[in-house]
Amino acid sequence: MINRRVITALVLLCIALTLGPAKGGNAQTDDEVYKGALVLACAAVGVELRGCPGLDSRLAQLIEASDPAAFAASTGLIYGDEGRVAVIIELADPNARPDADRYDLVVEASYANLVQAQAPLDGLCDLAADPAVTRVQPRLPVFFGVAPTT
Repeated sequence: MINRRVITALVLLCIALTLGPAKGGNAQTDDEVYKGALVLACAAVGVELRGCPGLDSRLAQLIEASDPAAFAASTGLIYGDEGRVAVIIELADPNARPDADRYDLVVEASYANLVQAQAPLDGLCDLAADPAVTRVQPRLPVFFGVAPTT
């Protein structure tokens, strides 16, 4: 017989996936509901969420890599010798900006709710956890003259 905690977790996870960020709704509220349901589902089965919510999985793996430069090279991430990685920071409020000094960011450009920056690896989790930040994802290199494949 299936444990009640497992059933509860599966139901909550289904709700989270069903509600997951909806188009046309309040993205911040939808995202909070999704994350909250996921946390409840994991708690119901005794699983502690680890990692950095809001941080792209490739960046989380880069933080954990024994050789970040080699990992970045193998995955196409832009990683510098000074231990910084190129990121795109998505903000909840298009008028807000992350505190560049607090997170030791080198801001390269910004538009609307997006900020392009170089960020140190050891500050990525804190940056992703900032309430003003919705998501931190890698900025990938652009290759000119390469036709897209379909």
